[in-house]
Amino acid sequence: MALFIGKDPNGLDATLQLLRDTRARTLSRREWQHVLRGYGFDLRRTNQGTTLLKLPTNVEICELPADLCA
Repeated sequence: MALFIGKDPNGLDATLQLLRDTRARTLSRREWQHVLRGYGFDLRRTNQGTTLLKLPTNVEICELPADLCA
């Protein structure tokens, strides 16, 4: 189940694009997670996969697509 940012699916698309762009600029997954925390996001590994959370409330935004989990 995905929660849309501001109930706008385009906001989710923009967020995922930000994640992809940021991942392309970073050297490691650890660095990427650090940068994402600066943007107010966190990644959590669950039994279902990796989930994107909004900080500081830890609200689940969505599960990450497979291309971002690698």
